[in-house]
Amino acid sequence: MPAVLVNNLRRRLNLMKHLALAITLAFSAISSANLVVNGSFESPDVVATSDDGLGTYWYVRNGTSADGWTRSGSQWTWLDSRPGKWMASDGEQYTEVESGYAGSISQTIATWAGQSYRLTFDYAANPYLSSTNPDDSLRLYLNGSAFAYVDGSDSTTDDLDWTTYAYVFTASSTSTELRFQDGYTNFPYHGGFLDNVTMVAVPEPATLGVLGLGLVSLIRRRRK
Repeated sequence: MPAVLVNNLRRRLNLMKHLALAITLAFSAISSANLVVNGSFESPDVVATSDDGLGTYWYVRNGTSADGWTRSGSQWTWLDSRPGKWMASDGEQYTEVESGYAGSISQTIATWAGQSYRLTFDYAANPYLSSTNPDDSLRLYLNGSAFAYVDGSDSTTDDLDWTTYAYVFTASSTSTELRFQDGYTNFPYHGGFLDNVTMVAVPEPATLGVLGLGLVSLIRRRRK
């Protein structure tokens, strides 16, 4: 084979390799992007209005939304970490999901129908409640349908025992509403704590396989 053809083939093969790498990196970037806005409840920055010696609280009494999230109920409780006590699982702030005040919090996210997503969040029991209190639980709804139920873990006033929960689901429409609700609605004053909510797209293996076959086919055609 003439040297010119060999060099051209090598350049084309290198181009295909770079293209394959670019596609892989693109899928990696897409899959790692958190689609949840303000998932760690860091905005707005809370200003403590009360301190009972266990943690600092800020109550949102007006409005129905706060930087990505929408609430139902008459009052919204956000907590700010104190050194050594009631620390957030991610960042400095987190929220309490309770039936009497916040009721539930929700966020609607743009999705692709048929695309898989990985949803994670951190949850901790309220130290005011015993481990057997049913109010130490959380319900997750996707587009209004019950999806998951978790029980709170034991927490003390010095340490919130955060637990990470992870799920994979397939979107059925162009938008998906995440709604977190107190698991027990008959006790209106306390609920568990929520933090570090994330949702990322999961690349389908079949999609990557089709792209790989396309690249192989293109390389073979170039070789002929």
